[in-house]
Amino acid sequence: YDKLTMETVLLEDSQEVFEDIMSEHFEETYYLLSGYEMKQIVQFYTYIQEGGIDLPNTNEETLYSNRYYPTKRLNKQQLIEIYDKYETYKLIKSKMDFTDFIMKFKNLLLTDDHMRKRVQTAYQFIISDEHQDQSPTFIEIEKLIAGDTNKMKAMGDSDQTLFNFRGIETYNMLEFKNHYKNSVVTTLSYNMRCPAKIVDISNNLIQNNKLRYEKYLYGIEKPHYLEMLEISNKYDV
Repeated sequence: YDKLTMETVLLEDSQEVFEDIMSEHFEETYYLLSGYEMKQIVQFYTYIQEGGIDLPNTNEETLYSNRYYPTKRLNKQQLIEIYDKYETYKLIKSKMDFTDFIMKFKNLLLTDDHMRKRVQTAYQFIISDEHQDQSPTFIEIEKLIAGDTNKMKAMGDSDQTLFNFRGIETYNMLEFKNHYKNSVVTTLSYNMRCPAKIVDISNNLIQNNKLRYEKYLYGIEKPHYLEMLEISNKYDV
């Protein structure tokens, strides 16, 4: 790990690498794919890596019914071949992508006691921002760093998640209190971005979601307006 440099980072766009693989080895299918499907192939790779999914041993019926399966134009074996060729490409080029760095860091913490203790003692507090959007791998890394301490803090919203394609589920926020037994949940009740009418409508809709921390948001009763000031130079401020 001491030998890792910027030259190790895969600077090429991952999608471009996947497209080159597809056009060379799956040419007929490649020209049938939409831009969206091509993007989904890349995202599904991240999903199975960070989600810890064993693609070769996953039941085909389960795999095809997964809402993030990229396209029906490719079967399981073809997808495995594509991802294997992507791994081979990185190996030949001696490159690592973002997901590789995450996975290798997790494995380092799991297998190297000295390094894990070194990282654990390096920080007085650990803050996980947008905790609801952390992947299972990130959650595991957080637990490894926090250890048996209460230094872990998380900020997030159980009513939203944006990165499901990385194996993320909405229960991240709910599981936090189960793992960190002495944690306390503090709810922020005021939305300073939206008028009260919009927030009220959102409150009524989100109440149907049962997998969440119970809370009620209050919006801005009166909109705030910015006052524009003209200055001749920076010293007038």
